Amino acid sequence: YIAGPEAYVSMGKNPWVSNIHFSLSLISMGIIPLFVIVLTSSSILIEYQSNSWKSLFSLPIPKWHIMLGKLIAIFFMMLVVCSLFVISTVLIGYIVDCVVREYEFVYYDANISSFLLKVFRLFIVTLGILGVQFLFSVLFRNQLYPLVLGIILCIIGFMMSILELRFTDFFPYSFPMVYEDFGITNTGPEPGHAHFLGWIELMSLICLMGCLVLAYQRFKRLR
Repeated sequence: YIAGPEAYVSMGKNPWVSNIHFSLSLISMGIIPLFVIVLTSSSILIEYQSNSWKSLFSLPIPKWHIMLGKLIAIFFMMLVVCSLFVISTVLIGYIVDCVVREYEFVYYDANISSFLLKVFRLFIVTLGILGVQFLFSVLFRNQLYPLVLGIILCIIGFMMSILELRFTDFFPYSFPMVYEDFGITNTGPEPGHAHFLGWIELMSLICLMGCLVLAYQRFKRLR
């Protein structure tokens, strides 16, 4: 709204459609990928900084339990951020309506179920990035490397999605930018024709599982 609601809300049309589309494109193309990169590196960095791997591995529990605990914590934080995003997007719509009554948010259906499905799909397609970043984090003791690599790969993924390169659908860092049609590329599904689990979501899950298998092999050798 500060940038000017007329930039993404049109008179006489359902304002929720453009408001949700604008918010979803903003979080998908920058906020969520960067958040996952920082969160994943931070979850491993804290153990290296405190030199607590020895203490953790001395506990009478399998190493895969420790790794699983890290992943569950990351998943939980991602779900919290996605939930806050949904709540804040809906609240912003009503706040804008209070300031500029002409947009009539209260008179239109927000279609929350469709919005939740899109956010859930965003969560799924981001798991590919999580898998790669987790692998980087256990490979490098210095967590600056995973952070820098993640940011560089995000930029490459964004450029690949803009240029619509051939292998964009196989590059995890492009997944959040192409799983939905945001109007800057033709790689996402047409609006209103999104599938619950499409090709991008499937590739993201495969990438997650493959990277976690490799990460666990490295995790077992940590001391």
